[in-house]
Amino acid sequence: MKHLTEEARALLELSDELRIRELKNGPWIGYPRSEELLAALEDLLHHPPSHRMPNMLIIGKTNNGKTAVAQTFLSLHKPNYDPTAEADDIPVLYIQAPPVPDERRFNAALLDRLRVPHKVNERADRMLFQLLAVMPRLGVKMLMIDEIHHILAGNMQKQRAFLNVLKYIGNELQVPIVALGTGDALFALQTDAQLAIPDPTTLIVIDEADRLRMTSLEQLRSIFDASGLGMVLIGMPGIEKRIARYPQFYSRIGFVHEFRPLGPVEVELLLEQHWSSLSSLTQAPSPQAVRAIIRVTGGNFRLLTRLLTQMERVVDINRLTALSEAVVETARENLVIGHA
Repeated sequence: MKHLTEEARALLELSDELRIRELKNGPWIGYPRSEELLAALEDLLHHPPSHRMPNMLIIGKTNNGKTAVAQTFLSLHKPNYDPTAEADDIPVLYIQAPPVPDERRFNAALLDRLRVPHKVNERADRMLFQLLAVMPRLGVKMLMIDEIHHILAGNMQKQRAFLNVLKYIGNELQVPIVALGTGDALFALQTDAQLAIPDPTTLIVIDEADRLRMTSLEQLRSIFDASGLGMVLIGMPGIEKRIARYPQFYSRIGFVHEFRPLGPVEVELLLEQHWSSLSSLTQAPSPQAVRAIIRVTGGNFRLLTRLLTQMERVVDINRLTALSEAVVETARENLVIGHA
């Protein structure tokens, strides 16, 4: 029995029925990411009060362990219901969001969780003021709301009203709010600028931009003017002439850069760097091989990359220690690139 923990040994003293019940509870598996999350929650719980408290959004697919993490955190900060004390001590107030964004149902559920009596048909604003008065007395330091994506079940007006209640509680009581939900929760919180997740995007890169129609270019112009984001458009030669037909968009382009084929000197430099990384080669490529590579690819970077990959395959299969023009030709024959 020495190999068992104290908790496991204590279970052995229970009856068969109680031991089976404990086994059905399921163990907590503290994988690294969950432990990091618990540590972050602990740090948030002890954050000093401020006029704009930091909050946390935990998202993940269904059955990915969000609620398990929340319940484990709650078990570390259990409510203290002491009948001899002036008031209960509830450091973490946990609740599920109502099925629809209804502030009255939400306030009533919070009061019920705090075991505070209230009228069944009480107005939402009165219940809110009741919450603001009783939560500090009960030592609430964090509000945790599970299934926050439920608020998407209501229209935009109800969503905003519900989020306003959360924001008001957090600001008035200076307590952090932790919300848990699926990926849809991101969309749910974006309806409020103060609760929204800041967008770190600073640059938009658009490939194959020569395929864009006028309506798409007009939309890009609108995004550029409204957001101030940088934009890079990549396309085939002639794209600048096509965009020049739309002065409103073209006037916002700072400069045009044209990618030209690599010159012989540039190709030789790239080849020299590439061969040095191949441990199987003991000799430098022959001049004929280098000239053949330049001739076959014409300095086209994509063709050069494909040809080098195929050449490595030929070298590996045949266990060669040097590159010759024959290796280049063999590799070229296996690529659909035509004759240069």
